Order: sequence, then structure tokens, then C-alpha cells
Amino acid sequence: MKKILFSCLILLVSGCASTTGGQLRENPAGVYSFKVSADYKTVYEKALLHAQSCYALSATDNTFIVRGNESPENRKSSISIARVRALYNETLFTIDVVQLDEVSTEVNVYYAQLRYKTAAMTVEKWIKQDSNECNMGSVVTECVCYLDNPR
Repeated sequence: MKKILFSCLILLVSGCASTTGGQLRENPAGVYSFKVSADYKTVYEKALLHAQSCYALSATDNTFIVRGNESPENRKSSISIARVRALYNETLFTIDVVQLDEVSTEVNVYYAQLRYKTAAMTVEKWIKQDSNECNMGSVVTECVCYLDNPR
């Protein structure tokens, strides 16, 4: 009986394991990409400000972590948006910002669940339209844990 309970516990916890931005890049549910006529630093700062405003500051019943990582020598940066759970952190989005040339930057938004696509597309509105839209509906109302990791 103890072995069965232990096995069930292992399955439960493994289905809800922490995910990192790198893991999300390797196995996303989807990627939303677009280009912007601006330097990477401007794009990165705008995306980070909006992500913090939308997720870290607006969350009422969920706790989100928004982290930015800038690499000026490579002219690229990344932003991770994760939800803090009781036993783990779940990376929901990773936003990569890469300077292509002197006048254009590429943005790739990796998302963890198919239902996050609309929220991922909102990043383009943040950058191009300076929109304050915060499309969190599908992110906030999801279930706590999946054992079969549906996408």
C-alpha cells in the first residue's frame, strides 16, 4: 500500500514539475513571432514594463514572477513570466528579443499552453501600439495541475 501511495505521489509531483524559460523554448505549445523597427533595448524595456504591469502588479489571486535578462554585448534579451505554485514555479511565457540589424528587432514569444496564444499576441500590441491591454483571462483561470500535460 505504501508503494502505491508513493508511486502516486511521484506521478503527481512529476506532472507539475517546475519549468524554466530554456525548457519552454525547447518544447513550447506555440511560438508567436514578429519584427519591430526599433533597437532591441527599446523593445525589451517596453515589453518588460508591460509584462510587470500586467502580470506582477495586476495579479490578485495568483502570484507571478516577471524576470528580465539583458545581454547588451549580444544585443539580445529575454523575459520570463512564471506563476508561483505551492511546490513549483511554472514558466508560462518566455519572450526573446534579438537585434537583427541597426533598424530591426525580432521578438519570439514562447507560450506553455495553446490557450495562451491570445495573451502571447498581446506582446506585439505592447510593443507596436504601446497598448496597456492585459489579456490574462486564459492564464488566470486555468487548473492548478495536469498529470498528462495537455497542450
